Amino acid sequence: MGIELNILYITIYTFAFVLAVYTATAIFWLRLYHGNLRILLINVSLTHCVALSLAMVSEAFRIIRFDWSGLRMINNLNMIL
Repeated sequence: MGIELNILYITIYTFAFVLAVYTATAIFWLRLYHGNLRILLINVSLTHCVALSLAMVSEAFRIIRFDWSGLRMINNLNMIL
């Protein structure tokens, strides 16, 4: 139960972080280009790709961390047996 709850919290925090970065960058580009919508859409779509890439990388690190802890547990069981 505790591990599933931690995964849920990590997912929510990652989503909130990506959304905050996405929104802040959109506001920044809108102010920088004084409402030029075409440039805004190009930059926001690039930011969206970067934010999704960061989210996927953090998810991959999370999965790798759980796999390594599982491997350690298996090695400890082999040493005991």
